[in-house]
Amino acid sequence: MSAVGKTASADPSTEFTLSEVEGLGMTAAAALGMTAAREALEHELVAWLNQRFAPDGPRIHAETLLFTSGLLDSLRILELIAWTERAIGREIADRAIRTDNFASAARIAALFATEGPDAHR
Repeated sequence: MSAVGKTASADPSTEFTLSEVEGLGMTAAAALGMTAAREALEHELVAWLNQRFAPDGPRIHAETLLFTSGLLDSLRILELIAWTERAIGREIADRAIRTDNFASAARIAALFATEGPDAHR
């Protein structure tokens, strides 16, 4: 049976089987497209965060906690939201603008890289 990975990991617990993907009403191509979109957004966001907020400091990674590390504050979050909206090509719903949804680049990409109603949590 074919599998579509949630991540690039070889860990079988992070993979969907083709039947699971189809059970969600998705094609394998759609699931792969969502993963590619998430990875691309995450990569671009990490690059932007490093250039904008840590040009000479410690590197920001996908899992770096942006608020608890002190990299973002109430003003910088506005820049991050605006950048994310430009990157995904749509506005983020007001109900989705919470610090926990912007905790890390990985979290942002996981929530907002997909299209459709599930993209806004």
